[in-house]
Amino acid sequence: MSTTEQKIAELEAEYARTQKNKATEGHLGLIKAKLAKLRRELESQNSKGGGGGGGEGFDVKKVGDTRVGLVGFPSVGKKVILKSQ
Repeated sequence: MSTTEQKIAELEAEYARTQKNKATEGHLGLIKAKLAKLRRELESQNSKGGGGGGGEGFDVKKVGDTRVGLVGFPSVGKKVILKSQ
């Protein structure tokens, strides 16, 4: 059976040799979806650990008057960072 890398290479080659026009848009979309799925699968195989706990952390002492703004997408854990103390 083919490895994930080989499948990705085959799909990329097929995508490259397929003409781009209205009639092939659906086929190209399916190839892109398969490529994205295989790349996610390959990435998950390479990364053993789960979300964000693998690196070195740091501590910040609460001293004085300070204002901090956290910017980020919705539902990514900004509130959790503030409430973890």
